[in-house]
Amino acid sequence: MFKTKLNNKTMLSQRVFKAFTLIELLVVIAIIGIIAIMATVALQQARQGARDSKRVADTKQVSTALELFYNENGRYPTTEEWDSGSMVSSSTGEVFMYSIPEAPTPADGPCSSASNTYAYVPQNDGASYTIDFCTGKQISDMPGGAKQVTPGGILAIEEIEEEAPLFISCSEYVLGIEECEYNGYIYNLVQVGDQLWFAENLRTDKYNDGTEIPYAPDNLSWSNAGLASSEASSWVSVGGLLVEEYGMVYNWFAVSHDGNFDLCPVGWSVPSRQDAVDFQTYVGGNLQKTKSCCQESASQLALDACVDPVGGCSTSVHPRWNSHASYYGTNEYGFSALSAGVRWGGGSYNNLGEMARFWTRDSSDSTNSHDFSIWYTTNSSIYIRADSTRAGYSVRCLKD
Repeated sequence: MFKTKLNNKTMLSQRVFKAFTLIELLVVIAIIGIIAIMATVALQQARQGARDSKRVADTKQVSTALELFYNENGRYPTTEEWDSGSMVSSSTGEVFMYSIPEAPTPADGPCSSASNTYAYVPQNDGASYTIDFCTGKQISDMPGGAKQVTPGGILAIEEIEEEAPLFISCSEYVLGIEECEYNGYIYNLVQVGDQLWFAENLRTDKYNDGTEIPYAPDNLSWSNAGLASSEASSWVSVGGLLVEEYGMVYNWFAVSHDGNFDLCPVGWSVPSRQDAVDFQTYVGGNLQKTKSCCQESASQLALDACVDPVGGCSTSVHPRWNSHASYYGTNEYGFSALSAGVRWGGGSYNNLGEMARFWTRDSSDSTNSHDFSIWYTTNSSIYIRADSTRAGYSVRCLKD
């Protein structure tokens, strides 16, 4: 009897002991799980921090390379040069960055896959630039999210939006402003004598009432539009690549638009032939004062002569004027004429780098209209003549 009770007690003790061990085991498992979760979270945070650190380090390295490029070439790289994947001097061939880095993946925090990149955009004809990128967490005193690199450093997009100037519509021009907005583009303005001009070639794809301007990218569509006396526009193409800085070219039917002449903003016009004559008279034999300072194989003399605040540049990359030892731009008047050349009635491009040619609003006869041009081989005078209405030339808007 005693033996039986003893055995039962022993068995009970064993059962209690086993239950206690199971609880302990569950607690240990729970603790291990918590530690594992904490370790995983810490690892993820560390990886995110490492990716953000790389993003900042990348942009700083790129900024340094961009400044070296600027010091060598007098401008920042074009979009085409950036897209090549490396940063190489267009004047000397010196390599400033063998491989432009890509943003590490995946995107972190509030950043989307689309914003997880280094989006480079040259500004003001190469005088500045922006690089948009995104970080998952706070960097210095900037919260996580979209950021932008400029020559002055890194800014949070919120700061940029707060500080960004409001551009006045060109149709609402008020005396004294130096730039205005028209159909999505910001144009610098310049006073030359008594005339107020756009200091950039027009690049609108709409008339001032919002009507689309027909676009003719290939030779056949361009030729057919001219033969039908219909409007046509296109970007300037160099080696199959569009050069936005040259602006768009328009046939004269696009300028006229059935007599509406509404290519420029309200309050502005495509100049008349007389306006071109007045411009010619004011400039006289000083064409160099109207030309942009970027030239192919520019001499030091040409670079030193430039009075443009942006400075001169020697480059083989468009937009630029062809090389000439005696005739080069100083841009003293700020007109910044660019040699976009001509698109002939058949659709082919010609005179790129040699000539800036602009339409007037006045026709000469049923098949020709007046234009004025600036050539790289002379500084003597603006050339005014009549040419085929089927051809594509640049347009500069003039304040009414």
